[in-house]
Amino acid sequence: AYLKANYVYVENKVAALISAQDGATVTINGNGNIDGGADDYAVEARNGGKVVLNGGNYVGAATAVQAAYNGEVTINGGTYSLNENVDTFGYTYLLNLKDNTNASIKVYGGKFKNFNPKDNAAENPQVNFCADGCSVYKKDAYYEVYYVGANLTIDAVVTNTSDLESALAD
Repeated sequence: AYLKANYVYVENKVAALISAQDGATVTINGNGNIDGGADDYAVEARNGGKVVLNGGNYVGAATAVQAAYNGEVTINGGTYSLNENVDTFGYTYLLNLKDNTNASIKVYGGKFKNFNPKDNAAENPQVNFCADGCSVYKKDAYYEVYYVGANLTIDAVVTNTSDLESALAD
C-alpha cells in the first residue's frame, strides 16, 4: 500500500483498520494518516501475518500497533500516537504484543508520542521493542528512534564537552 496525503479513518468498531493475517505481508510506504478512531488499532499483524511500516502517521485507541498469534511487525519509520479523546492508559500500550502468542514488534526508526519503545511498561516482563543498534532520543513529547549509522540531527546547545556527551546520550 502507498499512502499519499490521504486520511484513512474507521467509524465502526473493528479490531484494526489494517490487518495482515494468515501469512499475508502488508508493506506501507508514504506519509498518509491511518486513524483507528475511538475503538481500534491502526495496524495489526496476526495469525502469521507480517506488517512493514516505512512511514505514515498512525493513531490508535489504547494501542496504535498490535501483533498477535505469530504476527510480526517491523517499524522503519512513521509517527505513532493515540486518540487522546479516549482512555490511553498513560500511553502504556502504544505498541502492544498480545500476551502469550509468540508475536513480535521490531523498531528500527520512527517517532512515538509519550512512549519509549526501548524502555516501557507495555509488556510483563518488560520488552525492548528496538532492534539491536538503535538509539532513542526524546524531543518534546516524542521519542525518536534511530538506527546506528543513520544521520542523526539533534537540536541542542553545546558549549562544552559535557553538553555534547549529554546531547548524544540515549
